[in-house]
Parts: sequence; C-alpha cells; structure tokens
Amino acid sequence: MDLLAIAVNGFKPTPQELNNFQGVAAGQRASLQITPGATFCMIELISNITNVAHIVKIEVELNGQTIVNVSGADLKSVLEVYTKRSRSAGRYVINFFNPEAKTLNSMRVGELVTLPSDSLTVYVTFHASAVSPTLRARALVTPAQPVRRFIPKIFSVNIDPSVVGENHWSYPVKTGSHFIRRLHFKSANVTKLQVFRDDNKVFHATAADNQEDLNEGGDNSCVAGVFHFDPAHIGYQLEGAFATIAARDLAFKYDVSATGGISVLCETLDQVYFENAA
Repeated sequence: MDLLAIAVNGFKPTPQELNNFQGVAAGQRASLQITPGATFCMIELISNITNVAHIVKIEVELNGQTIVNVSGADLKSVLEVYTKRSRSAGRYVINFFNPEAKTLNSMRVGELVTLPSDSLTVYVTFHASAVSPTLRARALVTPAQPVRRFIPKIFSVNIDPSVVGENHWSYPVKTGSHFIRRLHFKSANVTKLQVFRDDNKVFHATAADNQEDLNEGGDNSCVAGVFHFDPAHIGYQLEGAFATIAARDLAFKYDVSATGGISVLCETLDQVYFENAA
C-alpha cells in the first residue's frame, strides 16, 4: 500500500468560501453565481435568520435546470434531523454526497460534478418578516472530474389522498436512468406503505415497523410525523439506490388515517452518462 499516494490523491473534501450573494433583503430572492469546475460534496448557507420559516425557498440551478428546490424547514427539520448531521441554528446544508455511506463509491455517487462550461446559481428567498438578513455560502469540494455521470436532485411533490385507508400514487418517472435515494412523506397520517413495480411488490412496511428498521443501529433518526422511504438506509447508497424502471406503473400504495394533502420531499439521482455509450 502506497500511503503517500493515498495521502496525496485520496478523498479529501476541502472547505472553500464561495462568492458573495447579491440582493440579500427581507422579502427578496438573493442570488449567488458559483464559479464552476469543482466537484461539490455539499453547499452550506450561513445566515443570521434562524427561524426556518423565514427561509422560504432555497434553489440550486444547473444550466437553467432547477436541481434543488427546498425550504429552510426541509433542510433543518427533515434532512438534517433524519441523517443526524446536525449544524448550528442558521446553517442550512445541501448535501449532495452521502457522508453516512459505508463505502467510498456510495459516499461519492451523489456529488455534484460541475464542468468549466456550466452555469451554477444558488437562490435564497427570504420571508418578508425576516429582520435584516445576512447570508454567505461555503462548500466542501473535491477536484474536477472530466465526466458528470449523475445529477443529484432534491425537490417536493404534492399528493392528495382522497379516502381514509389505501391510496395510490403513480411515481411520475419510470426509467432505468432515474433513481430514488429517499422519499420523505411529511404527514403523521401515513400508516403503511407498499411499493409495486408493475405486478411485483418490492416494499411493504407499516409506519411503526419502518421506523424500527430505520432507527436500528443509530445511523438515522426518524422525524416525528414523517414516513421515510429509504431503500439504502443500511449504508450502501450506490447499490441501494431504488431504480424507478417499470413497464407500466411504479405504484406507491399508502394508507392514511385521515385525508388531506401530503408533501413528499424527494431525493433522487438522474444518470446522464453511460460507460458503454457509443
């Protein structure tokens, strides 16, 4: 083993301060243009606004496509709590990589690889009640990579259970190049989830059983009132990513104890490069 080579060339995310935001003010949408070329493990936003409700929206846009669209509460109250990656109040972290993964490839699969020709912009929208907001950004980065294989995305969709008991949600993307990392059903009313790929049941758990599965070992901490669908929770994030390929339907059949809209926070990967492509 060449320890020197590993020490010089190994995986070492480096903290970097990013450029200044423009337009930081209450009720406004601040923007930050990031110089591309590095590989981003995470982006951290640091603000004096600790009330998560006053961070209305955080967006990351890559070449005109929104790849992250979350609220401050999504980051602090759901993702940070579930992954047990706690930060001080006012620090909002967008993790692209998987620091809790058990293998290096699994950890790095979700990194945001940027190319020199890319356009990468972060937007933060403040509530009108935010008092004299301040905002800066930093990142953990690794060296440039010649090819971008995956694009990580974090976004929400809304589903509307119409009856008490079983409801059906057809996942909107059914392809071999789209993978689910985690889905977070933000409702205490979800009591059971079954997932069917066409006619094959590939997941079945009550809320109580699912929580026991996810909390085992202490790697995760289920959020009260949230049903987490985490197919890679054991830690093998690359091998455990959930392929959405289906011939007819990828059905999420979920039971609820009461009707009412549910927001589902989605963490996904889109494969954009294939090794055997001509």
